[in-house]
Amino acid sequence: MSHIFIFEGPDGSGKSTVINEVAQFLQEQPTQIPCITCREPGGTIIGEQMRELLRHPDGISSGTEFSLFWSGRFDLWERKVLPFSQENQNGVVLFDRSFPSTYAYQVGGREGDQFVEQSCGAMQNLLLDVIKRKSPESCIHYVYFKIDLDTVIQRRNSRVEADEITQFNADSFQARVIQAYEVFFKKLESDISAGTQIGPRQIVHYVDATVNKEEVVEQVKAIFAQVLG
Repeated sequence: MSHIFIFEGPDGSGKSTVINEVAQFLQEQPTQIPCITCREPGGTIIGEQMRELLRHPDGISSGTEFSLFWSGRFDLWERKVLPFSQENQNGVVLFDRSFPSTYAYQVGGREGDQFVEQSCGAMQNLLLDVIKRKSPESCIHYVYFKIDLDTVIQRRNSRVEADEITQFNADSFQARVIQAYEVFFKKLESDISAGTQIGPRQIVHYVDATVNKEEVVEQVKAIFAQVLG
């Protein structure tokens, strides 16, 4: 069974830093574990071009932005992630964000865009169905970095991101993002419990991201040790 780990959380939660630590941790294991890392948008020629475009979003409507994210996402899964999962039954994929971020930022953060809100669930279900059909033995693990708004604001104000895509740093926007994440994972867990989730097997893991980096890394390593044995 291949394991696909999707690291999620608001800006400043520390997930991107931890992914690098996890990749190194996997390389150091006695039994070699095939592993790739991915980011969205990115990971393919088309995805990286879209990433550059989305860094300078002037004149791009919310619907166009939404479509670009999903186009890059499907390209990444079809060209890189699914082939890797099919060829490496014990492989691990590490994602720095995926479709939960689209819901949190574009549905929750933006709010009021009916096209995006109505389309998001449909596109997510389509992707999950494709994953189940093409890589039925895969398991998706969502690793959600839980963090409060005050900590997000404090960390945001103390750093400068050279490759920041998010264009909305207002406190009210970040508050809506956090709330949307909570709604997303609460519904997902409800669907998992009821056996009504679409796609392959899915598991939600929570990480307390308010503590220091070393403690966060240890929490994530514990998750991987439990999952991978």
